Amino acid sequence: MKLLVSDYDDTFNTYISDHNVKLNIRKLNEFIDSGNIFMLSSGRSFNSLMDKVVTYKIPINYLATQDGSQLFDKNGTLLFESLLDTEIVDKFDHLASLGKHQEIQYGTTREYYYKEPNLPIANINFVINENDITREFNREWERLKKENKDKYNLIRYGYQGIYYYCIKPRGIDKAKPVEELSKIVGLSKHNIFTVGDGDNDVPMIENYNGYVIGNKPNASRVALKQYDEVYELIDEIEKNKVLRRW
Repeated sequence: MKLLVSDYDDTFNTYISDHNVKLNIRKLNEFIDSGNIFMLSSGRSFNSLMDKVVTYKIPINYLATQDGSQLFDKNGTLLFESLLDTEIVDKFDHLASLGKHQEIQYGTTREYYYKEPNLPIANINFVINENDITREFNREWERLKKENKDKYNLIRYGYQGIYYYCIKPRGIDKAKPVEELSKIVGLSKHNIFTVGDGDNDVPMIENYNGYVIGNKPNASRVALKQYDEVYELIDEIEKNKVLRRW
């Protein structure tokens, strides 16, 4: 049994054409029918990612959401979640005054909110257009990152001109739900394959047999091989021709 973990945006769906998505799904069905497992992993919320699963009829066994904050099975049962402590909002809310035209996302178990909800919070994202990022914001972000490195994981990544400044509990990134799922299903790293394209995918790419879709600088640096589409990777996994780190 093998486990394939794929990012969604610009990886499983490269937005080139629906035909390519259908090719990925066709190959993925073969992969699962052969007794293997597939997890879709994303920075999206559960509700947003499940909407894509339903729309495209993507066969899944598991979902990882909000860049590693949650792990669900295909029925939506929560298997793992890491939450921030209650002091986090007061500790970082002054960042809102240092950036221009930003929005703040509060990640709960299944959805993002744009006002602080009366619910447990898994992560906070400051979402800023590239042209609106101020020196003051970046300077304070780096100070907080250094000051809180033992308690929180502060990561920054860009997507299509938008930058996400994410605050999570220490040790939480897209590699974490892969680790948790490997314990549940009893798989070693030798049989775990991950694929993505963004900076937020780097932890799961470099910690497992990891690959990149397209030529993306940071992800390509740690990936074993570059592919154009996920179905090409699945084909090499099935034929046992894939490069392995483990």
